[in-house]
Amino acid sequence: MIVNIFLLVFQGCDSDGNALEYYEKGKNIYSSQNVDEALLYFEKAVSDDPEFKQAYVMAAKSYFYLNREKTALDTLDKVLKKYPAYVDANFWAGKVYYFLNEHDRAEEYLLRVIDEDSNHIDARYLLGDIYLKRGDHARALLNYSVIEANLDIIALAKIRKGEIFAIAGQYEKAAHELSFIDRNKQVLELQVLDEAYNLLSKIEIDGESD
Repeated sequence: MIVNIFLLVFQGCDSDGNALEYYEKGKNIYSSQNVDEALLYFEKAVSDDPEFKQAYVMAAKSYFYLNREKTALDTLDKVLKKYPAYVDANFWAGKVYYFLNEHDRAEEYLLRVIDEDSNHIDARYLLGDIYLKRGDHARALLNYSVIEANLDIIALAKIRKGEIFAIAGQYEKAAHELSFIDRNKQVLELQVLDEAYNLLSKIEIDGESD
C-alpha cells in the first residue's frame, strides 16, 4: 500500500514501473559519482517513458558533467517543449549556457526560473554573476540580496540537521553543519546565531563527556 501511494504522488507518476525503477537506480549510482553508468539508466527511463521529465533532467545533468553540453541542451529542449515552465529543466538549460559563456541565452532560461520560483538561489546567483560581468551592478545586487534573504532559512535547516546528528552522537557531522553559520555570521539574524552557538556549546560539552 505504501509503495502504491508513493508511486501515485511521485511527480513523474505517469512513468511505468520499469522507467521509475531505472530512474531510481540511476540516481543511486549518480550519487556515488559514477555518472557514465548512471546515464545509462536515465536514458533507459526516458526510452521507456518519454513523458518522464525528471529523467530527462537527470540525463541532461549527466551529459553536462561528461562535457557533452550540446546533447544536454538537446535533451532539455525535448522536455521544455512539453513542459515549458518546468523549473529544473529551465535552470539546467540556463546553467549549461552560462558555462558555455552564452550569457544572453543563459539569462533567458534563468529568468523563466525566477518567474516560477523567485527564491531559486542557484538561478539568482548565476543571474547576479551575469549582470556583474555586464557591469549591471544594480541588477547584480538585487539578485545577490535575494540570496542573502534566504540564508536564514538555510541556516535554520543546518541547525536542525546539526541537532539530529548530535542526538545520534555524530558530533563532528553536527559541527560541520554549524560551520555554515559561522561562515555567514555577518548576514544572519541574531536569533539564528544565538540558536546555532547554543547548540554548538552543547555539542562541545556532550562530545567531551563521551
